[in-house]
Amino acid sequence: MKATFFHPLAKRQLAGSLILLLVVSTMVALRIAVKPLSPFLMPLPPPMTERTPGSKAIQVELGSGGGGVYFFEGSPSVIEALRYVAPEKASLFDGHADLFSSRLSSGDLLSVSFDPPSIRIDSMEQWIKYALGIPMDADMVTAEDLSLIPGIGPATAEAIVEYRERQGGLRSLSELINVPGVGDKRCGELKRYLALDR
Repeated sequence: MKATFFHPLAKRQLAGSLILLLVVSTMVALRIAVKPLSPFLMPLPPPMTERTPGSKAIQVELGSGGGGVYFFEGSPSVIEALRYVAPEKASLFDGHADLFSSRLSSGDLLSVSFDPPSIRIDSMEQWIKYALGIPMDADMVTAEDLSLIPGIGPATAEAIVEYRERQGGLRSLSELINVPGVGDKRCGELKRYLALDR
């Protein structure tokens, strides 16, 4: 009977294969064992970021970076939104009674700076409103924003902006019927996409 010896290179390959098999097996076992615990280990997305019928879309920009668009039930006060988005920093604004009474509306942009603590409320950019299904402010939209609306090309969009500027702003969306390229039907359709924020 003849004895067989492994070549040194074959021994290393076998050892490497066994180590790789052990590592992969351990990873699979851990994944199976940890899966039932994952809700406790990983943060779940906040429930207010899911859009529900009637929710208010508020964009938040944090001076420290971060933020996003959050969906709230009802109209939150500024401090309620801040406590939700940046709970660890909300105490910087204690003593500001106006933050408890100021209510946010869908399409608002809440800009927050922490050093020094300050808050500014503006309107979201019009194209973001459009993407979220919030009517754009007819007195603020650009021709590019208007071109996003189905059936409005660049020429009609530019004509709407020029008309608005000549009039010094719009008093009613019904005025858009006076713009070349906008008839009764299109004027009615535009009311789905435009509003006057006053």
